[in-house]
Amino acid sequence: MVPIGGRFSLDWAGAWEVIDALEPKVAIPMHYDEFGHRGDVLSVDGFLLGHDNVTKLPGSSLDLTPGIFRDGTQVYVFTYE
Repeated sequence: MVPIGGRFSLDWAGAWEVIDALEPKVAIPMHYDEFGHRGDVLSVDGFLLGHDNVTKLPGSSLDLTPGIFRDGTQVYVFTYE
């Protein structure tokens, strides 16, 4: 899990630097402004911009089974409705 919201955590570029350095199989962004209500905390949209290795999941859980692992890092974003 990688904090991407800026302010008290990494900004988008810093988060990608960490992901690129560690090369995890799975990265899950956290500590961002999901609803766009806070001007001082970054949203997840800018973090994902230009990346095609993203899967948005409904809810807040992910089953880590061998079948989900691909080459490179897969980014999973939890969405709430």
